[in-house]
Amino acid sequence: MEDLQMLTREETAELFSISLGTLDMWRETGALKPIKTGRNYMYSQEAIKKFQEKYGGYEMDNLVHVNETLEKIHLIENEEKEKVSKVRENQLSFASRRKIQNKNKILQMVLENDKEERTLFLKSNAKIAKEINCSAESVSNYIRELIKEGKLYKEVFVEEDTSITRRALSTKPFGFE
Repeated sequence: MEDLQMLTREETAELFSISLGTLDMWRETGALKPIKTGRNYMYSQEAIKKFQEKYGGYEMDNLVHVNETLEKIHLIENEEKEKVSKVRENQLSFASRRKIQNKNKILQMVLENDKEERTLFLKSNAKIAKEINCSAESVSNYIRELIKEGKLYKEVFVEEDTSITRRALSTKPFGFE
């Protein structure tokens, strides 16, 4: 409830030990944001706390210092945003590279099977996942994408002797030699 307490211009200026002119300068530059009540301005405890956290330690006694401080903080905030953006970009590019690598590994496994054994590629997602070091769910997604891209073909069948449903993968359409 303390955060809801509102201070007048005079109380706020006294709290900071500044003149009303300096307080008005902070308001006009947007450094300290008041709430307008009719013809007056009131300052919330929350706005004062945010101001202190953001501008504490900076000289804010005249317009030149206020503008310099606002510029410094703006630059700092932009640098932080850029760093976060670069980290996200790197994480995404790493994830994208890993995804491409894993899809290529799956394709290679199926391709080698198609070339060498001439038998159906029946490995489960769990076994493939273990070999390429990712989750079975990721393998399922990669296979689904490879099928959509036309790089893999899938056939589902039921084994007659066990009645187990199996999935076979190939780099060529089934039924064609």
